[in-house]
Amino acid sequence: MTAKVVQLVDVQSLFGQEVLNVFHFVDPTGVGDPLVLCSDYVAHVIPAIKSVQNPNLSHTALRYREVYPTAALTATYTTGLPIVGTDGATPTDSATAYSVQLLLGATVVLQGGFTGHLKRSGVRFAGCTTDQMSGNSLPPSGVQTAVAAWFTAIQNPGTDAFLLCVASYLDGARVRQPEVQSYALITGASPASFSTQNTRKVLRGRTS
Repeated sequence: MTAKVVQLVDVQSLFGQEVLNVFHFVDPTGVGDPLVLCSDYVAHVIPAIKSVQNPNLSHTALRYREVYPTAALTATYTTGLPIVGTDGATPTDSATAYSVQLLLGATVVLQGGFTGHLKRSGVRFAGCTTDQMSGNSLPPSGVQTAVAAWFTAIQNPGTDAFLLCVASYLDGARVRQPEVQSYALITGASPASFSTQNTRKVLRGRTS
């Protein structure tokens, strides 16, 4: 049976700015319902991380679409949203984020996919507060506990067969296609470290 890959975008608002966290999920059986995935994400994933996000950060909507085996139009899911952060300490500037490296398993090549190994993925969480900041050291145990709970929730969101993955749209000639061409399951996550929303440097999981 053909696998199904869904792109899900967690749309957030912070001080009037839009913050986007983009994830991909694969259902190897091909029968998963994206609406169930969205419902599970709202019920299990967002509540796991909101405790270390300040109340200026609001999860406002999910944008989702199938990206394999076909590329569908984007739809919006808002049931149970918005959900706001609950860390009442003084917020940091909007660029500060918690950064987490996501660890990848073996690459699965779909029809026409690039055969090289997918190597890197990560996520940054906006909505930090000053009580979590201490120079270049890692965030305190409360943040690490929340991030670990978030990873447990998002790796296998719940009642459907979707699993968190990193997806590539490059075909065998390394040309981007409308549909996902290969993916790798995400098998683990590093401790959180401090980074920024607007940087591309590899900082995830480091202490300085």
